[in-house]
Amino acid sequence: MMFPTCGAAMLDLPAADFFEHTTDCVIVLDPDWRFVFGNGNAVRELGVGGLVGRNLWECFPEAVGSIFDERYRLAVANQASETFETFFAPLDTWYEVHAVPAGSQLTVFFRDITERHQALEVAESRRRALDALFSQAFIGIVQFDAADRIALANDHFCHIAGRTEAELAALSIADLIHPDDLPGYLALLHTHRRSGEPKVSELRFVRPDGTARWCSVNISFLRHEAASQSTIIVAEDITERRSASAKAAETATLLATIIDSAEDPIFVKDLDGRFVLVNRAMERAGMALLGRRVEDVLPPDTAASFAAADRHVFETGTNSIVEEMVPIHGTQRTFQTIKVPWIVDGELRGLIGMSRDITRRLETESRVRRSDERYRLAAKATNDAVWDWDLVSGEVAWNEAIDHLAGAPPGPGIHWWKQRIHDQDRETIVEDIHRFIGQGEDRWQCEYRFRRADGSYAQVLDRGYVIRDDDGKAVRMIGAMSDLSERVEAQRRLNELQNELIHVSRLSAMGTMASALAHEINQPLTGIVNYLAGARRMLRDQGPAALPKVEAAMGEAMAASEHVGEIIRRLRRMVSRGKAQLQPVRLAGIVDDALALAIPNEALAAVRIHCDLADLEAMADPVQIQQIFFNLIRNAVEAMDGQKERILTITAERREEIIVVRVGDTGSGIPDEVREGLFTSFRSTKAAGLGVGLTICRTIVEAHGGRIFLERSDRSGSVMAFELPVAKTPQK
Repeated sequence: MMFPTCGAAMLDLPAADFFEHTTDCVIVLDPDWRFVFGNGNAVRELGVGGLVGRNLWECFPEAVGSIFDERYRLAVANQASETFETFFAPLDTWYEVHAVPAGSQLTVFFRDITERHQALEVAESRRRALDALFSQAFIGIVQFDAADRIALANDHFCHIAGRTEAELAALSIADLIHPDDLPGYLALLHTHRRSGEPKVSELRFVRPDGTARWCSVNISFLRHEAASQSTIIVAEDITERRSASAKAAETATLLATIIDSAEDPIFVKDLDGRFVLVNRAMERAGMALLGRRVEDVLPPDTAASFAAADRHVFETGTNSIVEEMVPIHGTQRTFQTIKVPWIVDGELRGLIGMSRDITRRLETESRVRRSDERYRLAAKATNDAVWDWDLVSGEVAWNEAIDHLAGAPPGPGIHWWKQRIHDQDRETIVEDIHRFIGQGEDRWQCEYRFRRADGSYAQVLDRGYVIRDDDGKAVRMIGAMSDLSERVEAQRRLNELQNELIHVSRLSAMGTMASALAHEINQPLTGIVNYLAGARRMLRDQGPAALPKVEAAMGEAMAASEHVGEIIRRLRRMVSRGKAQLQPVRLAGIVDDALALAIPNEALAAVRIHCDLADLEAMADPVQIQQIFFNLIRNAVEAMDGQKERILTITAERREEIIVVRVGDTGSGIPDEVREGLFTSFRSTKAAGLGVGLTICRTIVEAHGGRIFLERSDRSGSVMAFELPVAKTPQK
């Protein structure tokens, strides 16, 4: 429909004639926003006749409050031109607008730029497609125009260049290349543009800090229109690879072309599903796909699923991520494939795909799931109460064993556990676990009392392992609580049994001591009788004159009787029961008593005794230590039975806060098969032995905080050693 030009008479004829011959649409508005003039282009574009004299906002109410309203008023108010681009919905058109004030009037030039916007949208779509394909690739991509100004760069190229995309936009590609490499690059680019063929080279990109990154670059030339051309560089950072001289040749081979530089398979299909491009990664898979479809090489079921995924991309024009099973060298492999539409000048040509072999990742995930399942089953099978503490939320998960240990289901948070710790243990345990988490350690262990539902307490051993994030912050702690109650009770009963064994050992030693006691007591008793009989005879025969001799005889009788009393007291101490009474003990006196009780006089006559105790004092129970010496001395003497040389050696030396006592003999040594269980109950080298003597010695020594051990044993004899604490010096 044709519209007449409006309002030419209201303008001077030269101006109206000029506006009629311009290619732009032109309207002129007076101060009241009434149309003064509209050229033919404007009338045809707006589709409204008879504009002159009518109000702009009444003719186009949709423009009220829009950018037209805002910028027109701004131009009039400032008496300055306003230029802008906007979309006018009623006409479904994009416009480029120039509003020029001239005195009280406003002249508006506008033109339809819809096609240009659509071209920009197509370019943006093409850019998004490229971004979708290469955003996850480990290669840098940069596009620059005919003036060598950078138009587009992906994240990896920004990383290579050490600059943001905004910083790159202000530079040319030549600004980034090392000066030594620039002449060769420019020559290569000139040849490339003339031939239009892709070129591959190696050059250095310089970062702002002066460092340079070696890259293998593939230069591709794109011609969009007759007057529009651009160049794309795909760069792979090979700095580290070049530093390894042994791989230099391999590097040059791997970086042959843009796509062949990728480790993952990359391919391009047309709308018929034929492969029009495959990279070397796909060729290495042993599948000759170029120019063929998947239906030509794969089983029907597999090919059908591939074709369905392709159709989704073709029909929707959107990206798609799928997992596909592909037979490679006779083995099924799983690939995760990203498929994006292949669009050229707004036309769908096919699709571009990039695949990654995720077979190993899926196998790892499967192993993790199986491991988690084993963990859950193991947690059900164990008697330990397994717990999992989320240190961020404070929530705690328990396995079923906690119900048995606590006698009731647990609460959800850590507070439930804290409240069940014994009052005397709680503060220490809670402080210890928080200190452990804060100090960056990994493994925690504590023993404490844990309250059951019936009010009783279980003795538990609690162990935990901390899991930290990449910053070292503790986020999770996993552990297990073991009930030691039965073990603690068993140890208590064992201690009682060992005390009983010590007492039994003392009583059993009475048989051995009987002959010694009979001999020891018989001699002083015989002396007492003889002294008293002689005194009586002297008094009868000599009368008062014999008193001095009688007094001497009576003194000897008294000494002999005191000796008998001491022997009896030793016997009572040996067979008495009671708790250990630690006190400073002079070892020499203890050894003298033990020798008197352990070895009969006739046996001592055949044994040479060497003692060197250096007048040392230990902090010990004298009766229990005497028991140790009694057992070790008796064992040593019996071990030397039948030997030509019989020497019993008893020595002691101080080492800082302990005294090491040694009892040695010149026997034939202890057999190898006996040594391992030497301190085990009911293991004896004697035909009639009970096998509890050394076990009792070990119990006593360990109760004193020391240890007993076989220091040496060979054909020349054996040496048993044990440790005792040094007697404390009284405070002045």
